[in-house]
Amino acid sequence: MKSIFTFWALLAPVWLSAQSQVWQVPVVHQDLQLELPDATVLDSIVIDVPHDGHVFLRFAGNCTATLGDRIIMAASNNNDWETNDGNTDIEPKDSFHLTQCFNHTRVYPVTAGQHTMYAVAHNWAGNNGTGIASFDGQFTVMYIPEEEDVLRLNGKGVFRNAFIFPEGVQLLDSVTIEVPEAGELLVSLDAYLDMENSDTAWLTLSLDPAWPAQAEIIEANMSDDHYDMNLIHRQLFSVGQGTHTIHILGRKVIGDYETNNNFLYGTLALQFLPAEQIGTLFRNEVVADQEIFSDATQLIGEVEVNVPEDGTLLVQYTGLIQSAPEEIITVSLVQEAPIDSTFSERIVQSEVFSDPFKNFAQGAYLKVQPGVHRFAVYADYDDNGSGAEVKLVKGMLTAQFFKEPVVSAVDHTLSIGNEISWYPNPTTGLIYAKTPQTPSNNPYLLSVYNAAGQLVHSANLSSSNLKADLSKLPEGIYQVSLRQGDKLETQGVVKTPGN
Repeated sequence: MKSIFTFWALLAPVWLSAQSQVWQVPVVHQDLQLELPDATVLDSIVIDVPHDGHVFLRFAGNCTATLGDRIIMAASNNNDWETNDGNTDIEPKDSFHLTQCFNHTRVYPVTAGQHTMYAVAHNWAGNNGTGIASFDGQFTVMYIPEEEDVLRLNGKGVFRNAFIFPEGVQLLDSVTIEVPEAGELLVSLDAYLDMENSDTAWLTLSLDPAWPAQAEIIEANMSDDHYDMNLIHRQLFSVGQGTHTIHILGRKVIGDYETNNNFLYGTLALQFLPAEQIGTLFRNEVVADQEIFSDATQLIGEVEVNVPEDGTLLVQYTGLIQSAPEEIITVSLVQEAPIDSTFSERIVQSEVFSDPFKNFAQGAYLKVQPGVHRFAVYADYDDNGSGAEVKLVKGMLTAQFFKEPVVSAVDHTLSIGNEISWYPNPTTGLIYAKTPQTPSNNPYLLSVYNAAGQLVHSANLSSSNLKADLSKLPEGIYQVSLRQGDKLETQGVVKTPGN
């Protein structure tokens, strides 16, 4: 009976509530030519949100390029990375390290309506290679509405160009967030640090502008021929009700304290999680100093979530590997219950002996039913050199549950007193909108989504031409929405095979 109820519920005119949601698409491309005048859109996610709010974007994965190229990547609300507030990159140092990890995050405010978010790439700076690159990763979008009673999201781009990094503590940037009750702040720092060759700096995150007594240090080491480093870090802070500020603090511990040849840019993002969600709808495990040996696959960490209802799980792992440059480490994110499935594999390599650390990130997105869901991270490496053990110095594995969007048909019609429904339903092709009264003369935005939540058709319609052609779409159930201003109405439509 449950499947019958769900089927007919899709056919009723509904309104999506202002509820947190998450989407993810795999980004897999082989041998793309990126030495072009403009950035290349690798994939995109279209969202149609009922209220103002914020979105958190993450584009993470492996990129394989050629020696002499520098590949720029970005998660963006614009399909041209030059107009985005930052980016990340990979740049092979030699022919043995052509595949490298990347991670790029952004937080943007959004207004009610339809928006497109992009994963983009460009061979902008390097011109001595082929310009060709391959990608294996994920692009994720999380939406949190402003009117959400508990959850909060805030973030900003971090820019410190040509600054002096004196001896002592330097406040590099900060983000403030107001939370309605006690809980945890999940803080993500995604940054690119550029200093003089052979310099070493420590960064840390803190609720106080002073260097904390128990600082969780993010270390950046530059070699004699290595002057830049990508940093990927996540950390949880316990907070009470009120306003809190997360500070990025830095101190140079080795190097020239007089030079202004220091650059830091990236994103600092804060997500608030109420105390009642910690351990239930949000689970995490922090891993430190886990040894990995070459003779067997090693379990790094695992997390288990007891899902209370149908919804979506977003699983993410952020880690730091220590290794020799000859060693190729493969880190896998695996679902172990209720089924066994590998969601992603990351190839992680240190690039130089003087900097044995490498950051990486990976994730999984899946629709789930009530029950226990368990995920694990495994590591293995190909010992081509010293044969020394490697260590996972830091890591955080998290799983967060999102409920299915609540729907309602009460007092949310597109125009005064109107309810719009589509017919015929089921259909083999054309569908028409039926309205009890004459619709408003304001234009409508039509959006059609498949069962995976992907936008498959959109159009601007006038009130005298409210129809859609689904004939080119495969059979299945589609969500057909009409938006007029800040009003949105959605109905499920069944597409059947044509004659």
